[in-house]
Amino acid sequence: TQLQKQQQAVVAPTLHTTATIHQQPPLASHTVPQTTTTGSPVTTSVPSSSSSLSSSSSSSSVLPTGGGGGGSLEEEACWECSLSGVCVSLSPTVVCKCFGGWTGARCGKLKLIGGTAKPMIHEADRHAITTWGASILQDKESGEWHAFVSRIANGCGILTWSLNSEIAHAVADNPTGPYRFSSTLLRPYAHNPHAVFAPNGSIVLFHIGSGGGEGGVGGGVPRDHCKDGRTTKGFKRPHIKTKKNQVAPGDFWIGMAVSESFSGPWRSFGPILTFDQRVMEDGVTNPTAVIMKNGTVYLYYRATHRKQKKTKRTIGMIVVGEQWDALTSYKRRWQEEPQDGKGSLPATDALFPQLGEDPYVWYSKAHGGVFHMLFHDSSTNGYQKPDKYAGGHAVSRDGLHWRVVDEVPYSATVLNTPLSYPTPANDNLGQGALNVTVYARRERPELVVDSVTGYPRYLITATSESVWTKNDHGFTMIQEIAP
Repeated sequence: TQLQKQQQAVVAPTLHTTATIHQQPPLASHTVPQTTTTGSPVTTSVPSSSSSLSSSSSSSSVLPTGGGGGGSLEEEACWECSLSGVCVSLSPTVVCKCFGGWTGARCGKLKLIGGTAKPMIHEADRHAITTWGASILQDKESGEWHAFVSRIANGCGILTWSLNSEIAHAVADNPTGPYRFSSTLLRPYAHNPHAVFAPNGSIVLFHIGSGGGEGGVGGGVPRDHCKDGRTTKGFKRPHIKTKKNQVAPGDFWIGMAVSESFSGPWRSFGPILTFDQRVMEDGVTNPTAVIMKNGTVYLYYRATHRKQKKTKRTIGMIVVGEQWDALTSYKRRWQEEPQDGKGSLPATDALFPQLGEDPYVWYSKAHGGVFHMLFHDSSTNGYQKPDKYAGGHAVSRDGLHWRVVDEVPYSATVLNTPLSYPTPANDNLGQGALNVTVYARRERPELVVDSVTGYPRYLITATSESVWTKNDHGFTMIQEIAP
């Protein structure tokens, strides 16, 4: 269907240099580990600071143990408080003391600070270019922040992502920006960047798509189909079904790019995981990973199953033992025994029954050790009522067995009034005289996490102001979280 044409003038995105990425064969295979959590994680993190992180990137200034709420880091988190707080009382009612970054009766809501949400990428010209989420890391030597961004080529909108998305690299002095684009790491089609440090200090960038230009130089949907970061004409989306045991070229599979320096060179590997024809007709997307200090990888992804003409998006996972670069070991971890008793039809790779996509997982060794997952709620509520249900939150002790939290961690209702927690009004956005913006979509959550406490400090999301059938422009938003 042809979309409504926009009347504003076309503003061409700035061209940048393209980084060299060398295709590499898969590395040697290794044994998948036992289902236990060992070692310590390497996470996207920000050094603790006694001042706002937006004004300082020094790694030498750290909060004292327990800084930022919740008391001592040795206090044991409890399930009743979403593993995000300690139980002050269990009877007659549960009373929680939340850790830094969390609020709510059961500590399941992010303490987002009003008035701090802003465009993170292309801040000055975001209405001319669509971006759809970012993953950021800090260079421990220079203090600079490096963002890996899904950017849509040819001035097109997010509906063209499977043809025109590319992964760009941008640099800033602070996590909130402004960011300066330095290169295009992966050409169309490449999407869903998620960056982590490996134990040896290498930068590991998980993504989907080959980034080899299958979408065409500059993208598959031409510029005359688009205007100001919006798609204005209809186009044909590539069909992802392939013959048995074939990989869809440049499409819905997970790959990896690796470099020892933010300036490159980058080595590309993939696919490390593709779809399983026994249980789905679609692909695997939305990778996120925790790499432990001993090299064990916990990789999570969105699995899209199609059954009876209905799409079911769930979160699956992979465990790779002690060698994050053992690419042939990236195998699904099935959650149930095969239904037919012969091993040919696994029941599900879903970690939990709730529908979700866009997972972001991090690990905190404080409070007894906790894995957290933010994800986009892909249920009917998540798509039709984003003002209340945009995000989901799940917790785990071992990274394998998960429990979804009842409270909603964030929604697409953003408070513009400069308010800090705790205030009663901030737990009831949209009520009273508060100045709020209700976005049509708020997806692809990523975080900046405190390196000492494991508490969340900034929330990064992909955001749309309108439903895509009317206007498919999108931008990347960052919002500060109260300590």
